[in-house]
Amino acid sequence: MSDFEITISPINENYDDHDPRWIGQKDELVANIKREVGTVRKETVPVPGQKGGIESIIVALGSSGVITAVVDTFRAWLGRDRKRQIAITIERNGKKESIIVDGNGIDKSTLKEIFAAALQSR
Repeated sequence: MSDFEITISPINENYDDHDPRWIGQKDELVANIKREVGTVRKETVPVPGQKGGIESIIVALGSSGVITAVVDTFRAWLGRDRKRQIAITIERNGKKESIIVDGNGIDKSTLKEIFAAALQSR
């Protein structure tokens, strides 16, 4: 299996994207992923007419152990606030596929299967 990257975008309807409380929660997610997985990078895409931009978090997945750690981190972070969601985008064969998971419906085995299938198709 070779490495591939997923792009995640944390979502919460209770906060504006620039609210310091929400920024702190997103930073917590990034710190948790870094601790469990290692390399994580943030990318910000500018939005015309707005200060700042849309922030995405890029995570490289390369083994079943890393996939398990990422899924467990997502579950723990989502479980602390039922209003949180994570948009996950995977690019396979030049085509992007996205799903949105939340604390109510996150299924560990389904996410692991999605990531493992993406990894094997590379």
